[in-house]
Amino acid sequence: MRNGEKIAKFIYSAGGAVVFTFTAVIAAWLFYLSSCVTAIMAYEDEHVFFIKDVGPGMVIGILILLFLFAGVYKKRKKYWDNKARCERILKNFCVILTFLIAAVGCIIVKTTHLLPIYDQYKVFLVAKDFLAGNFTEWQTGQYMDMFPFQNGMVLLMIPFALMGDEGVFVFQYVNVFVLIIVNIGLAKVAKEYFGKSMGYATYIAATLSFQMWGQITFVYGFLWQIAFGIWGIYKLIRFDKTGKKTDAAWAIIFLALGPVFKYNGVLVVIAAALMLFVRMLRRKEGRLRYLIVLILLVLCTYGVLGGIRAYFDHTAGARPDAGIGMRGYVALGISESSVAPGWFNDINTSVYKEYADDLPRVEERYNEIIEERLDVFASDHEYGLRFFARKVASMWTEPAMQCFTNTSIRNLYGTLSYTWKDILYNGGVVNTVLYIIMDIAQSCLYFGLVLRLFWIWKKKKIPACLEEGDLFVIFLGGFIYHLIFEAKCHYVLPYFIAIFPYALKGYSETITEIASYGIKKSRSIRFTVIALLLGVLLYIIPSKFLDNTLRLGTATGEYLWYLQNDLEWKNPDYSKWG
Repeated sequence: MRNGEKIAKFIYSAGGAVVFTFTAVIAAWLFYLSSCVTAIMAYEDEHVFFIKDVGPGMVIGILILLFLFAGVYKKRKKYWDNKARCERILKNFCVILTFLIAAVGCIIVKTTHLLPIYDQYKVFLVAKDFLAGNFTEWQTGQYMDMFPFQNGMVLLMIPFALMGDEGVFVFQYVNVFVLIIVNIGLAKVAKEYFGKSMGYATYIAATLSFQMWGQITFVYGFLWQIAFGIWGIYKLIRFDKTGKKTDAAWAIIFLALGPVFKYNGVLVVIAAALMLFVRMLRRKEGRLRYLIVLILLVLCTYGVLGGIRAYFDHTAGARPDAGIGMRGYVALGISESSVAPGWFNDINTSVYKEYADDLPRVEERYNEIIEERLDVFASDHEYGLRFFARKVASMWTEPAMQCFTNTSIRNLYGTLSYTWKDILYNGGVVNTVLYIIMDIAQSCLYFGLVLRLFWIWKKKKIPACLEEGDLFVIFLGGFIYHLIFEAKCHYVLPYFIAIFPYALKGYSETITEIASYGIKKSRSIRFTVIALLLGVLLYIIPSKFLDNTLRLGTATGEYLWYLQNDLEWKNPDYSKWG
C-alpha cells in the first residue's frame, strides 16, 4: 500500500473514531440530563425552570418497553415477515398521515391567526420597506446594519410582502408544506442509511413530532433552511452512491441556498464539506470528482451569500463591512441572561449601537467582554461548569423545544381561544399532557441514539460510522456551536431531529437482539441487571452532582408555585400586550 493510501486510511479511521467518541459522550450526557432534569420555559417571560425528572423510572420504563416489543417481535405472525407487504402498509400509512397533517397544519394556521413578532415581523416589515424604496433599516446602527445576514430572509419575504399584511398568513400556510418536505427529506436520508422500512419509520416519527408543528406559524426562514439543508445532504449521499453529476449539482444548489434563508445553514454546508472530504479519502479512484464538488460547494455558497450581500449593499447603500461579527455572538453566548445562561441578553446589540460609527471599537469591546467572562470562568471553575451545564440543559432538555412559547408570545391581542391557550400555556391540561409525552419521547430519543452507538461499537464498526456520518456531523456541529454561541431551544431543533434515524435504528437493533437471545437467557438477565443498576445510579447521583454542583432540578417547587399563582392566561381577554 502506498504511503498516500496509508495516510488516507489513517485519517478516515481517526475521523470515524473522533466522530463516534464525541457523539457517544454527548449522547450519554444528554440522556442522563433529560432523564433527571426537565427544562420548562414559562409562557410569560420565557424564563427557564429546571425541574427534577424521574431518572430511574425512565430507564426502567424504557427497559420494560424494549422487552415488550421484543416479545411481540419474536411472536410476530408470518404475515409481518413479508418485507414487501410491511413496506407497502407503511407507505400507505405515510401517505394517509401526510394528508392528515397537511389538513391539521392548515387548521392550526386558520384557528390561531397569529401575527409575527420581534425579528419575524421586523424582517417582514423590512421587506415591505425595501419594495417601497425605503432603506432606513440599512443605515448605520439600524436593524439590517447590525444583522446583514438577514438579507437572504428579506428576499424570501418579498413575494409575501407583495400580498400586503395577509402575506404573513400565506407564509404560514406555505410552511405547512415546507414541513412535509423536511420530513420527506429526513426519511429519504434514513432510507439511504438503513433501508425503506426505517425511512418510513423516520417519516412517521418526524411527522408526529409536535416540536416541529410549533414552527408552522413561525414567520421566518427556519423550516426553509432545514428543508434545503436536509435535501442537500440527501442528494450528496445519492451522489456518493450513483456518481451522477445531477445529484452533485442538486446537492450544491440545495446546500448553498440553505444559509440564505437562515444563516445557521452554514453549519450544514461545513458538515457536507467535511463528509465530502472523508468520502474522497475513502475512495481509491475518482477522488478528483469529490474534490471538484467540494470546491464548487464552497464557491457557490460563498458566491450566493456574497452576491446577496453585495446586492443589498449597493441597492440600499449599506456599509459593506457592517454587521455584528462572530465575537459579538460569543460574548452573548458566554454571558448570563434572565432566560437561562447564554440566551439573548442584548449584549451584542447594545455594544454595536453604542459604537456603530466605530466598527473597530465594537470588536474591541466584544473582546473585552469575552476576556472578562473567561477570567470569571478561570477563577471559579465550579461556576464555569455550572454555567455551561445549565446552558446545555436549557436547550436540550426542554421537551417542547420552545414550540409553545414561540407560538403563545404572539397572542398579541387576546385572539387565541381558550382551547389553544390550554394547549400552549403552562398549567393547561393539554399542555401538561403534551409536556409529559414529549419529555418521555425526548429521553427515549437520546437513549435510542445511545443504543445505536452501542451497536456500532459492539460490531466493531467505529471507523465505518462515517458511512452514515452526515447527520452525526451535523448533530455534533450544532451542539458545539450553540455551546459557545447564542442559546435557544428552537435553534437546536434541526440537530435534534437529525438523530431520529439513528435512534430508531438503535431501538430496531436492540429489539431484534433481545428477541434472538430469549427472555430467559442469561445475557438478557445481565442486560436487565445492568439497566436496573443504571436506573438506581440515575437516582443517587443527581442529589450530589446535578443538584449541588450544577444546580439543575432545583426549581421544581418554584415552578409548581408559578403554575398555581400565575393564572392570567385563563382570563378570556388575556394577551401578550395587555
